Amino acid sequence: MACILVVDDDVELLQVMRDTLEGGGHRVLLADRLKAARETLSKAGVDLLITDILLPDGDGIALIKQLSRERPGLPVIAISGGTPEFPASMTLGLSQAFGAARTLFKPFRPAQVLVAVEAALRSP
Repeated sequence: MACILVVDDDVELLQVMRDTLEGGGHRVLLADRLKAARETLSKAGVDLLITDILLPDGDGIALIKQLSRERPGLPVIAISGGTPEFPASMTLGLSQAFGAARTLFKPFRPAQVLVAVEAALRSP
């Protein structure tokens, strides 16, 4: 199956994502910061990125924009629960405008993740 990088600063969510994606037969890499995500992307053969939009060291939209230039074929799923200043509907809408193949509003169910992953991996 696919090698998937998941970027989120919530350690519990990362564990749930690992369990869910590995249960679906995927290889999973985890990063809790954008810096670590960029390092992993430069070294590993990642087939799909799942990234939170609001992270402590930056925003996932910048990462999506960067990847649309540097790795235009890499599918991205953006995830967000939003904040009062940046509602998830706004941040996820922007992420799609900049190249995310799919979006998921937090909280989401594991089954939703697997459906989004399969759809993103099939997208041209």
